[in-house]
Amino acid sequence: MGVAVFSSFLAGLYASFLVSKSPITYYAYAFFPVIFWEEVYAHRGSLARGRKALFGHVKSTGTVVALFLHTILYIATIQSLVSGLNWFSACHVCLTEGRRWATSIGRS
Repeated sequence: MGVAVFSSFLAGLYASFLVSKSPITYYAYAFFPVIFWEEVYAHRGSLARGRKALFGHVKSTGTVVALFLHTILYIATIQSLVSGLNWFSACHVCLTEGRRWATSIGRS
């Protein structure tokens, strides 16, 4: 059933591309996501079992809140690392350009 639905969806996309005279790359761009989501749909039972294995311990309000807070803390930590690296990179560029500018001023 899933293969038929996703194949029909892909055929509809290809028909719209054909009517609008889209480039050939559009066909490839549409093919891969449709195949990916068909596989996700086909393995939805495994995904449900995996969700139960990962989050089976989360049953009370306290554990839900703790999971939520840990998730927020994790995302904030990763974001601070990325922001710190961007800040460091920007400072390095500023310092490098400042030295070049100072050197060019001193020569003139």
